[in-house]
Amino acid sequence: DRSWDHDCNYVAMALVRGIPELAATQLMLNFNHINEDGVLPDAVNPYEMIWNTTKVPLRGSALRYMFRQNPEVLTPEQERRYYETMSRNVQWWLTGREYAPCIWHGNEGGCDNATCFDRYPAVQMPYLHAELALLCEQLSRLASRLGREEESRQYAEKSRELGEQINTYFFDGERLFVRPLDDLTPYYSDCAHLHQAIIAHEFLNDTTKAAIVRHVRERLLCDYGIVSEPMDSPEYIGGGYESYFRGSVWWKDQIIFTVALREMGENELADEIVKRFRRGVEKAGFAENI
Repeated sequence: DRSWDHDCNYVAMALVRGIPELAATQLMLNFNHINEDGVLPDAVNPYEMIWNTTKVPLRGSALRYMFRQNPEVLTPEQERRYYETMSRNVQWWLTGREYAPCIWHGNEGGCDNATCFDRYPAVQMPYLHAELALLCEQLSRLASRLGREEESRQYAEKSRELGEQINTYFFDGERLFVRPLDDLTPYYSDCAHLHQAIIAHEFLNDTTKAAIVRHVRERLLCDYGIVSEPMDSPEYIGGGYESYFRGSVWWKDQIIFTVALREMGENELADEIVKRFRRGVEKAGFAENI
């Protein structure tokens, strides 16, 4: 039971069609340990809980995917429990730090040493906004089903606001960037992590979507799938474990990008990512990264 690398969310997504009751339980595992402020621990094991960091919340994109696969995946009681606990978590993300969504270290982003954290480790970033937009969207949906119409309206409004900020606060018309918390000056990086904001593609305007798809196709697609740092980047490190998020191919990136691209109708590019990642797995084995 851990939030590290979001394992429970991806397992729930994989189970939703075949074993929906187990998928619903899996998605909620981490919330057994939510604290009074609404924060989830970074890791849980039989001996300890680690609280020095947390993780970008994937529950929104996971729930959206699960509801699209099986609209009845949650029981009414599960819907109530999910809504109450996820509301606490999203409110902490929105107001618990600097009164704005931000992460304090690359470890919280799930891409520890990605180049978007090079100038300053604490940042506001488009991918966090994307996941929070989707989480608020799903909370709006759940609130409506629970008869809490005013709360549903408020979450829908916050969802639109967060999604629109990806276009206006983290994009200059050509490239995405993060805003380090020391002065909020835009800092540019070509790493995959920023471009995971495509998961909230419904909120992105055509220019933003086109820029991300172009970057994926031209800079991030390598022989073995989506690479964490473009191979033509001066910060790229190839050839082993030390590359980490500066060149390795990570399985979670393949999921995020292929799910979003298929929803956008970019099936050819999604198929190519899957084909190349399968090639990497066949050659190097299935591990955290290749």
